[in-house]
Amino acid sequence: MRERLDFYIDGTQVASGVALSNGRATYSTSTLSLGAHTVAAVYTSDSSNFLGSDNLAMPFTLELDPLPDSVRSEVQQLAGEVGLSSSDLSRPVAALAPLDRLRLRFGRAVALNPRLLLAEHPNASVPAADVTAFAADYRQVVTRRGIASLTLTADRAFAAAVADEVLTLQPATGELKPASFWRRRLS
Repeated sequence: MRERLDFYIDGTQVASGVALSNGRATYSTSTLSLGAHTVAAVYTSDSSNFLGSDNLAMPFTLELDPLPDSVRSEVQQLAGEVGLSSSDLSRPVAALAPLDRLRLRFGRAVALNPRLLLAEHPNASVPAADVTAFAADYRQVVTRRGIASLTLTADRAFAAAVADEVLTLQPATGELKPASFWRRRLS
């Protein structure tokens, strides 16, 4: 991945494409006058080559090129936990299957051990044949890590697989009812 910074002083670009080395880029100038100045740096990267490992490492560090060994081991452990293979980590994110991109996002979401995970339609882009396996992995990870999970989904089977309690939103009132309430009313 090629990373670079463009530097601006008082709104004027003074350096373009300064390469990062070990996560750092520098620009020096001796032409500034005395007084206050606004200095900005704009980061860009060639994201078409953004690898799965780079993406999964972002909660731990922004120093991606090269990825520090200590972070690499955390990334590999997290990848295994969420169901990604080592080959998934070495491929560009854009080349991953929808299920693997979801697993990557899920890994980033749980990487820093949040107390609550809010997942909105997490399986919407996943082929139906893969939903059951992902639901089982999802539940296993949040249970093992002790994360409370609030999952919003229209997929009843997915909801039942990932949650201890499934509620249904009553649109007219905003009231949440146990899913079994609606089954009783409809039968």
